[in-house]
Amino acid sequence: MFMVCEDFGLAQRAGEGDFNLDKLLLYSAVCGCGLDGIPLPGDIPIERIEAILIDMAVLAITLDKPLFARLFPAPGKKEGQMTTFNSPHLVDCKVLAVD
Repeated sequence: MFMVCEDFGLAQRAGEGDFNLDKLLLYSAVCGCGLDGIPLPGDIPIERIEAILIDMAVLAITLDKPLFARLFPAPGKKEGQMTTFNSPHLVDCKVLAVD
């Protein structure tokens, strides 16, 4: 699985709403890495980040596979807004909803 913010195709599909955070978590059940480079709203509560990480940990333990999460809260950005990473290694992407 590629990092959403490193792949033009995935970034475009995220912007079109083809997948969301929940679907990416489900995809982690069959991929080898987990939630990689997911742009989140900058004002996401720490408790919600903890819940996402717990979901990932439960999935990793249940499936007995190493999974990780690299979550990118985007300061000042809300769901649906484009990130502004200013990095040659990252692709700007719409911030995903956190339900």
